[in-house]
Amino acid sequence: MRNMHPADELAMIRTDIRRLREREDYLRKGFLSLRLQTQGVDAVATVKIVKNRRLCQHKLPAHLLDDPDLWETQVIRHVHIDEVRHPAAHIPMWADQMATCDLIEPT
Repeated sequence: MRNMHPADELAMIRTDIRRLREREDYLRKGFLSLRLQTQGVDAVATVKIVKNRRLCQHKLPAHLLDDPDLWETQVIRHVHIDEVRHPAAHIPMWADQMATCDLIEPT
């Protein structure tokens, strides 16, 4: 693995996580719809039904929703990553790895 800036590494990790979440979503939907087999070599996927209670805020009277004593502000620190736009063309990560290779073409 090449030495990279921590911001670039975090961006790469988040790209991997996004790809893995998309794959997880595809598999989850396949198990829920019974399109995929649930028995694997090392694991079994089991579909379970879980029930929980939640408050329906939209059904509460307005005087409760407007009461500041019933609300609290939560502050979360979040690290956001933006891709740097270089004036030159973006060089793919694999191109940097190929720079250490010799290219031999048939004559």
